[in-house]
Amino acid sequence: SENARKFIARYGQTYPSVRDKGDGTYRAYGLTGVPETFFLDRAGRVRVHWVGQINAAQIAQGLDLILAKGAR
Repeated sequence: SENARKFIARYGQTYPSVRDKGDGTYRAYGLTGVPETFFLDRAGRVRVHWVGQINAAQIAQGLDLILAKGAR
């Protein structure tokens, strides 16, 4: 949507952003509509899921978990 494009441009978002047409992702992951962050391992499995705003320490923790040898 135009609103989404404006938001992305305004905040300089550089990561991919897609629209969930048909709500497939919404239903598959049980999304709540508030900010949610998922970390997936290389096999595409959800390893970390946070609901709400997260900070740099939580991002580092999530990355550590998915990059650990056991998560491959």
